[in-house]
Amino acid sequence: MVAAILSFVFSITLWFLSEVGGTWGEIISPISHLQSFSTGVLETADLAYYILVIFGFLFLSVRVLEAERWK
Repeated sequence: MVAAILSFVFSITLWFLSEVGGTWGEIISPISHLQSFSTGVLETADLAYYILVIFGFLFLSVRVLEAERWK
């Protein structure tokens, strides 16, 4: 339950970051990268953003699992 609430809060924060965060908010927010996908245009910058986010979270997951294994 806690994970669901934290995920929801994190998602909403990223959603509004594109509107109130200025230039950096638009770079970090996934909403600005989804706009080209919704029109059917595949831009390499948007694809690179999602690939980097996926690999970043996979890297963090592996690090957490390795830390748990060595405890």
